[in-house]
Amino acid sequence: EKILPEVAQFSGFEQNNYHYVDLFEHTLEVLEKTPRDLLVRLSALLHDVGKPATLSIDSENERHFYKHESVGSRIAVDMMERLRYPRELTRQVSTLVATHMRPISAGPGGLRRLLRDTNELFPAWRALKQADATSVRLEREKLITELEDFDRAIERIKNEPDVSPLKSLAVNGTDLLALGFTPGPIIGETLRSLHDHVLDNPQENTREILLELAKLRLR
Repeated sequence: EKILPEVAQFSGFEQNNYHYVDLFEHTLEVLEKTPRDLLVRLSALLHDVGKPATLSIDSENERHFYKHESVGSRIAVDMMERLRYPRELTRQVSTLVATHMRPISAGPGGLRRLLRDTNELFPAWRALKQADATSVRLEREKLITELEDFDRAIERIKNEPDVSPLKSLAVNGTDLLALGFTPGPIIGETLRSLHDHVLDNPQENTREILLELAKLRLR
């Protein structure tokens, strides 16, 4: 309660029909299923830290925690900075908390986004995802099949031409400036928008196509 008050409030915190225990017991179960790795263990401890702050109850008395991963990511940063954890480890834990709700049943574009957004942290994300997914009300055999399908799909994408890193984009900020963009946040926003397009359409990662798409944002 003194060192981790955010975690102390998990005790007795009711979740929803997907869970069979309170938030504290669920968190302990996820922790027990993770490897002995500080990054993964801290991410498991804090993966649902945003739930108390995002609780809403609908007209049918169902409990929801919309965007708890985004809120939890910010709370995790505050906690780890308070506890003087290294900046890089804090960034890594924040990233895993922010992405832990990404579905394993996503299409190719969604999986490419996952690889882009987790980057070198993907193995840690995969360990956390399995620990979390096996600690809720899901049919075990079905879940195992979905995880196996997910792993095969990820391997296929990894063997494709690499379009996941933003640096693989066929255009850059200098190209946008030459096109008429003004320096500022719009450059980064446009590049990320173009990259999202490429993740869904890898064959369109060409200078000509992307510059034409960028022109649409100048209008």
